Amino acid sequence: MIGIDIGTSYIKVCKIINNGSKRSSSLEDVEEQEDNRKQVSVIAAMKNVMDLEDNEKSEILSSILKDCDISKDSAFLAVGGADLIDKNINLVNEEEDAPSEEVKQNAINEFNNAMREEGEAMYTTHMFIKGEDKKTTNIICTAAPKQIIDSKINIASVGNIVVKGVTMETLALTNAFEQFGPSYRDKENVALLNIGNDVTNIVILKGGKLVFFKDIDFGGHTITKEIASTYMVKEVLAEEIKMNKELKNKINFFMPNVLKKTTSSLIENIFTSIEYCVNKQFVISVDRIVVTGGGCLTDGLDSFIEKTMGITTSKWNPLEDNNFIGYSNKDLGYFLPVALGLALEKEKK
Repeated sequence: MIGIDIGTSYIKVCKIINNGSKRSSSLEDVEEQEDNRKQVSVIAAMKNVMDLEDNEKSEILSSILKDCDISKDSAFLAVGGADLIDKNINLVNEEEDAPSEEVKQNAINEFNNAMREEGEAMYTTHMFIKGEDKKTTNIICTAAPKQIIDSKINIASVGNIVVKGVTMETLALTNAFEQFGPSYRDKENVALLNIGNDVTNIVILKGGKLVFFKDIDFGGHTITKEIASTYMVKEVLAEEIKMNKELKNKINFFMPNVLKKTTSSLIENIFTSIEYCVNKQFVISVDRIVVTGGGCLTDGLDSFIEKTMGITTSKWNPLEDNNFIGYSNKDLGYFLPVALGLALEKEKK
């Protein structure tokens, strides 16, 4: 299975050869077995597709697959963004151990019917999250416009690539963090942010288990545009200023001022997402905010979030947290979590 993450600025492709889960059967010591477990063989590449038409994106994807020597395979895609509609339905049944199947199905049908009444063809999906008391069930329902999914399928239908399925970016992100996240993933409650060019995926995890997700309109390009506007420079140069600490020092640029102006929606959505999960008793608190995605490479963004939210904030790069074989440019890993999660679908399905 290959994961194809078709973003607004980049197409990312991943194929996992060995996910690192196999342990040696010989009598090696525990430490050596742990090293073996963490070794991962993976093919990964990405190319810029900013402002390209769908047919041009297909050509770029074909070139990526050729460079990676992938001529025939099955693929999983992801969809996300502000066009998605999410609804959390919390069901409670005091008389039984859990809400009945009929009650759960009625809630799902009500959501599906509401989406059909929107007028635009929608693809819907859902997942169940059981409460710790086993008397509550949270149903997360999501709907995505069918035309967006069809567009991504058309882009990915190149050569001998067969699209086997489409999932939500947030679910692929969760799969990747579950498999390749840092050691604290199973011990802490985490707000995981995947900051892309235009969209940020927010996922709340309780000891590694998904309890909440949403997508918001915020990305690295939001910050780039503000820098370009403030300093009256082209966005290409603004992108360099955003990422390069030495260049900022030369022009006496103070990034926190820009972050204060641009991240209000991001900070507000992190806060309201955590508050929602606490109020619903999905988590008591969030121990750590974890940022990934190309947007997290913005100099000082992680420390700004930590200072503003008052919660320990760290970056996540799966190529650094695991023994991925054959990579010298580790920074590529920040762009890969969704594609990695999609490549794991072979084992999830």
